[in-house]
Amino acid sequence: MAYKTIVTYLNSSTSTEPMTALACSIAQSQQAHLIGLAPTGLATAGVDMMHGASAVILAEQQAQLDAAANQAVAEFDNQCKAAGLDARESLVVPDSATNTLTIHSRYCDLIIAQQPDVNTARTGDRAIIENIILSAGKPVLMVPWCGAEPKAPEHALIAWDGSREGARAINDALPLLTNTRKVTVLTINPKKAPVGYHGSLPIADLTVYLSRHGINATTKSITSEIDTGNSILSYCADCGADICIMGAYGHSRFRELILGGATRTVLDSMTVPVLMSH
Repeated sequence: MAYKTIVTYLNSSTSTEPMTALACSIAQSQQAHLIGLAPTGLATAGVDMMHGASAVILAEQQAQLDAAANQAVAEFDNQCKAAGLDARESLVVPDSATNTLTIHSRYCDLIIAQQPDVNTARTGDRAIIENIILSAGKPVLMVPWCGAEPKAPEHALIAWDGSREGARAINDALPLLTNTRKVTVLTINPKKAPVGYHGSLPIADLTVYLSRHGINATTKSITSEIDTGNSILSYCADCGADICIMGAYGHSRFRELILGGATRTVLDSMTVPVLMSH
């Protein structure tokens, strides 16, 4: 079992070099085809409907977006070439990032995106990331904007709460987990979990399941007074994990899905790559 098609989101408003370095390493370890997508915005959808100065301004803005997307693709290509990755392609797509990622998510095994850089990100970058995590139907590997080790992960931390989302994340992460040197399963305040989430022996069933995939996981159960998201991040640092696997939670507000508290905290403050599934 392996990822065979990996899609990366080349966000032209920030440097994606750390993300591309990790994506190349994972693609090589999985013998996967790596695709770099650079959306340019809403293309010329509104130009024909506008006149005079408004149309000129819109065309100028689109030209800037196009140039930024082409630059992002060029940098991606150069970085992949330097890493010796031949199974790759890059696309400048004349559409919004949300539409582009949603369409391509249907035909890939993994999406890799970079955490929005609070210093340079455009307004709306965070909403794009949240939307794809909750609606892609595929795992999303988020890479910290401050960087990560440019190599396939070796020590994975699974944040396990017995939920559907958590189970989905573990299944989606199996290609990575089977290649890691060490896997740690973390449960936080398991006695407070809903009845039936962990079974009669907390996390025992999960470790048996993982062992059948050749994954020898160690377990850690902690009681924490701080919120779940910060507890996960704190233990990641304590145990030296270089990737975190967790379910992504969303709940409805009016007609939109928004991230749950722990998911939002980890997305905001991650220091290692985090694979999220919803």
